[in-house]
Amino acid sequence: MLAILDYGIGNIRSVANAVHYLGMDATVTNNADEIAASDGLILPGVGAFGAGMQRIADHGLRPLIDGYAASGKPLLGICLGFQLLMRSSDELGDVAGLGYIDADIRRLKVNAKIPHIGWNTVATPNGCTEPSDLMQGL
Repeated sequence: MLAILDYGIGNIRSVANAVHYLGMDATVTNNADEIAASDGLILPGVGAFGAGMQRIADHGLRPLIDGYAASGKPLLGICLGFQLLMRSSDELGDVAGLGYIDADIRRLKVNAKIPHIGWNTVATPNGCTEPSDLMQGL
């Protein structure tokens, strides 16, 4: 059984639906006993880094997540959940993360709307004659 951490932010139901689609059992929870008994923990999320860390603090989940990470069981971060595994983010000011991955999230310095949501055209570079494995079947 997988546990999907409910810390009040993000794409929890989408992650649960994806896990169930793959034929795996999962429960959406922030219950310490259910999480400790799980075979893996998924940390989902959508939104700002600071808001995610604040929700974890507001729900008192940091010790629970730290204990799970120390257990050696699989811990998967998806989207914002993956970013929260890092040391810090400067997205909207310097905010400390969970610190399990020795890296920092840095805001892209571009003159464009971020995040970009929607469809785009994908083009291969000039001179590229071999099809990309990434694009096979598309």
